[in-house]
Amino acid sequence: MKASMFLRIYEKDDLLPNVLYSIARQKVPFDLEICICIDGDSHDPEPLVKEYLPDAKIFRFKRCGAQAMNAHCLDIISPDSDIIIIQSCDVMHCYDNTIEELCMGVGKKVMCSAEVRDMKVNPYLYKDYENGINELMENGWNTGKVKAGIVPKRRRAFFWFLAAIGRKDFEDLNLSNEAWCDSIVTPKLMDMGFDSYFPSGIKGMHQSHDVNISPCPLMVKECGKIQHPDIYGTCKVASYFRNIGIITENDYEQFIKDGGKPICVKKI
Repeated sequence: MKASMFLRIYEKDDLLPNVLYSIARQKVPFDLEICICIDGDSHDPEPLVKEYLPDAKIFRFKRCGAQAMNAHCLDIISPDSDIIIIQSCDVMHCYDNTIEELCMGVGKKVMCSAEVRDMKVNPYLYKDYENGINELMENGWNTGKVKAGIVPKRRRAFFWFLAAIGRKDFEDLNLSNEAWCDSIVTPKLMDMGFDSYFPSGIKGMHQSHDVNISPCPLMVKECGKIQHPDIYGTCKVASYFRNIGIITENDYEQFIKDGGKPICVKKI
């Protein structure tokens, strides 16, 4: 089996060492490639990435937002990968078998996700990671805000903080030509009969940080249209953009004139 990790980075330099170290310490009994997309950071994170993950493949984009970068996932990972792991650049792996367990939990039309909680984390935790993470798990886990996890009965939830999905299933979603985020892809997953699986032993820790907004032209036309009776939660970022008017109808129309699709933002 071969798995590919797809990780996007934008302006999270202070949080990266903990995340990268938590990935580097993973014990993976199969072939794993790590593909990292740098989305026009003001500080180049590549030296830091290479310090912890020297074999990682680096891809650079002009500033286009996480949603548009997602459209490139299948273009970037190896064509022979069986499983795709997608994770946020602010989420740490709590245990050293997270990747293995995530991949083992993937099934046909089953997306396997870590339970993720938001906590204030020492940015230098990586210097004594095992002791530090154990202390957080013992003394703070139950008080952390749930970012991804089990949801009420009869509701399925699909979160991409730290999750794995079969490559064939991912291809069947037909996402390679459009920007997407949780709000865009969840209705597709649900309507196609996917299930979400949160094994009890797979945990991730989202490091609390100030809001970091990624512009997405889809928010005007797409997120505002989504109405699905079983969706758990809403896109707060999309609501924020609409409420303060950063992305307007005129912005969207200009975006269409400039190329029409989020992937018109080319790699550099």
